[in-house]
Amino acid sequence: MDKRSFTEAQSLLEDIKRGDERSLNNWYKQTRPAFIRWGVKNYDCTEDEVIEVFQKAFTVLYFNVRDGKLTEMSSSLETYLLGIGKRLFLEHFRRRAKAGVSLDQLPDTAALDTDYIDKESRNHRQQSAAKLLAQLGETCRQILILYYFRKFSMEAIAEEMEYKNDKVAKKKKYECLKRLRDMVDEKGYSMDDFM
Repeated sequence: MDKRSFTEAQSLLEDIKRGDERSLNNWYKQTRPAFIRWGVKNYDCTEDEVIEVFQKAFTVLYFNVRDGKLTEMSSSLETYLLGIGKRLFLEHFRRRAKAGVSLDQLPDTAALDTDYIDKESRNHRQQSAAKLLAQLGETCRQILILYYFRKFSMEAIAEEMEYKNDKVAKKKKYECLKRLRDMVDEKGYSMDDFM
């Protein structure tokens, strides 16, 4: 995201947090038509269904900002809104399938241009994970990185960290992972957000 877009996104986040209804209404009116075009084009839905999804996505975004779950932007707010919309469309299709609509009637989601949204969502998760890892402390951060990202065995971690044996390394990894899970829960995330 370029510097100007980042500044605009952060400014809008601050406006929403402060309860600035004028900014929120302007952004709502600005994003609604593009979201509807995107939804109608990419999903086999009526305009009314897309409008319903937009309303829900906008509400989720608003409450995420208001409740402090979304405090920093790694993508534009529009991209974040589309990411929420994408998940809501998939829920919509699951409900439709349960109601008896054939899966053959659903759009080919593999053909949708969602790479950008997925990439931005992944970037946001990676930044959040990096912040939490940094808060764990150097030893825990190093153990978890060695195990999960560099795929070291417990024996290799014990050697690298100069522990007595792999059982000590395994116990330390367990303690670090438990601390990380507690931090993730405290922030209102799910461990799935980081996978």
